[in-house]
Amino acid sequence: MLEQKEEIETALGYKLNWEELPEGTDSRISISLEDVDVADRSDWKRQHEWLARKLNELHRVLSPKVQELEAP
Repeated sequence: MLEQKEEIETALGYKLNWEELPEGTDSRISISLEDVDVADRSDWKRQHEWLARKLNELHRVLSPKVQELEAP
C-alpha cells in the first residue's frame, strides 16, 4: 500500500505515519492524537469521538484497498 500513500492521504485529508516492518512484507500505518493524557477521564469523550471518527475514515478509505490485495 505504500505505493498508494499519496492517494490514501489525499482521500483522508491528513498525513499518516507509515512504518515498514523488518521483514519487508508488512507495514504499520497509524495516526496519533497529540497531547493526550489517557488517564484524564474528563477528556475521554473528546478522545473517543476522535478515535471513532478516525476509525471510520480509515475504514472508508483503506477497506477497498485491502480487498484488492492478493493473498499469497
